[in-house]
Amino acid sequence: MVALVTPMQLDGSVDYQSLAKLVEFHIENNTSAIVSMGTTGESATLNMDEHCEVIARTVEMVKDRIPVIAGTGANSTWEAIELTRCAQRGGADACLLVTPYYNKPPQQGLYLHHKKIAETVDIPQILYNVPGRTAVDMLPETVKRLSEIDNIIGLKDATGDLDRLAETQALLADAEFGLYSGDDATGTEFMLRGGHGVISVTSNVAPKAMAAMCEAALAGDRALAEAINQPLTGLHSRLFLEANPIPVKWALSEMKLIPPRHTSTFGRVCRRISSATAGSHAAGCTIDQHTMTSTRGRSTPLMKLHTTLIDPLKWVGLVLMALSAASCGIFGGDERPVYQGAEYYKNLEVPPDLTEPDTADQLRVAKPTEEALQRFRDNNKLETVITPKFDGVRMVSYAGNSWIEVDNDVEKVWPRLLEFWEVEGIELKQVRPLLGFMETDWTERMGGEKGFFSSMFQKFEPDTKDKFRVRVERFDLDRKTRLYVAHSRIERKVLGEYADEYIWVSQPSNLEAEREIISRMALFAGLTNEQSVALLENYRPYSSLIKIDSANTIALTMKGSMDFVWRRSMRALDRMRMQDISEHKASNTINFGVGKISSEDLKIDKEDDDLSESSWLMNLFTTSDEKDLAANESRQYRLEFTDLSGIIQIEVKDASDSQATDDDGDVYSTALAEQLRDVLVEYLE
Repeated sequence: MVALVTPMQLDGSVDYQSLAKLVEFHIENNTSAIVSMGTTGESATLNMDEHCEVIARTVEMVKDRIPVIAGTGANSTWEAIELTRCAQRGGADACLLVTPYYNKPPQQGLYLHHKKIAETVDIPQILYNVPGRTAVDMLPETVKRLSEIDNIIGLKDATGDLDRLAETQALLADAEFGLYSGDDATGTEFMLRGGHGVISVTSNVAPKAMAAMCEAALAGDRALAEAINQPLTGLHSRLFLEANPIPVKWALSEMKLIPPRHTSTFGRVCRRISSATAGSHAAGCTIDQHTMTSTRGRSTPLMKLHTTLIDPLKWVGLVLMALSAASCGIFGGDERPVYQGAEYYKNLEVPPDLTEPDTADQLRVAKPTEEALQRFRDNNKLETVITPKFDGVRMVSYAGNSWIEVDNDVEKVWPRLLEFWEVEGIELKQVRPLLGFMETDWTERMGGEKGFFSSMFQKFEPDTKDKFRVRVERFDLDRKTRLYVAHSRIERKVLGEYADEYIWVSQPSNLEAEREIISRMALFAGLTNEQSVALLENYRPYSSLIKIDSANTIALTMKGSMDFVWRRSMRALDRMRMQDISEHKASNTINFGVGKISSEDLKIDKEDDDLSESSWLMNLFTTSDEKDLAANESRQYRLEFTDLSGIIQIEVKDASDSQATDDDGDVYSTALAEQLRDVLVEYLE
């Protein structure tokens, strides 16, 4: 496969006439595929419109005779997606995506970058690892993870490290994943060790020779492959005497495949010396007679190598001649080349009488007292070194819901959450690792430091209290964790003629309180203030499309997909502080329990700061005439989900399908389910 150059006009525009000539040249000389707009194609120097047009025109010129692979990599994920979409529209057979250059992302960043592109654009994609150009190296473990994505089909490895090939092969095992060399110097050995091909710069000037070498190497014929490659070794190295594609474009101009250009100093110098060496013999460019082996395994003296390769290699000889001369320094010894428009000056020298005045005493700062140092440490919290607790933290909004994703498994995240609450000074009431949630005790409303007036009245209880629940969920093969934060609030309601009594009344969940605790979590995880703000920008309010089913008193309907409604329901149950929540997706049910309420809890007392008779949970266990129905009992319920083509019906049912009766024989379990349904609607909203 050739990493095709992009010929240019003198004004810098693309020379499509020469491009068409190159395409025909490669098809006639057995090139198996054309890689358009890769590194050699100078993708970094063309704008997006030019980039897309070159790909589309190359596809038109090829006319389905060989595959066209389009280079669409960029260091911006969204730009790479747009280029890949453009290549897909232009008819490319596959895309080659270089790792994000300059940004130097970590391995997880590389994985997410390529994963996002692959999931967004449905076209076969080949990874391209060239750390010498990008300053970032994609490790074999990351290649292994990306190979599990269906439309990521291969890797171009331009490291030149054959040990890396073995390591990658061991990780991929039997996976159908193409491994292609991006380094001509080691390409032959790469294929002999099990690689599947080479994306070659040398193929620009010696396509037939490279095709024959690849055919032999892929057939496992080491002797023939090495014999063909031996006269090309000098070319492999000399085509990189200067930054690619300067040497190869000069070579193509010498072969009359693209017009000569006078904007390259390297090309001008090489042309200057080519006439002086044209009559000399290019050492290493003669080809002995050998028998060729076809890929079908038949060894026949079909042709001698010199008759097969001499026409393209006569140009190889000339190119080697000139490039050898360049590398041997016959440009004029140590004489420095004069570049166009450049003039040379003496190095800048500092006058010997120029000295700096001694200002050391004037600039010396007095040493601070220990008291001042300690005050500075306290004010700036210098004793606390904040280091990232997790590999990556981000906010995700989906299906009208928002949650935090952490790039670590639950086993690492869980103890960090416990540590977070301890640092915040908030006591945990429930820690349920098997059920995947932790819940705080009722605590004073989150806020800043106490002011003068609040400190005066600090002996009094606050008028509001908050409770938080954090649910954890594994995903991505248990390697990552989702965090769902739910908030509950109660408010003091004063009673009595003299305002000497009060009860606690449940209030709606407060999104700002959730945002506050998420912000504190982000700072605890090692994010900066700016990163924390950016994280919260994606924490969006909820919306729902809920309708009460008038024909069924224990049912409601909600617009959206099953996944949408399911996630919203889980969040609602968390906010309702339900217990023992368990998901059963196979049967489309969620089981949960309403916590056990003792007789003492049912009594209203100003010392009780947890629940009140006005809360929905209290009402659930009390009749309209305030007769206790379920003291010392815990009740189990389930939500049943039914897909009604874009609308999901949710029914609230007693888990045991029982029908309890009161002393008068009236059924009340259905009434409790109906009331629970009404509460669920509130929390879904």
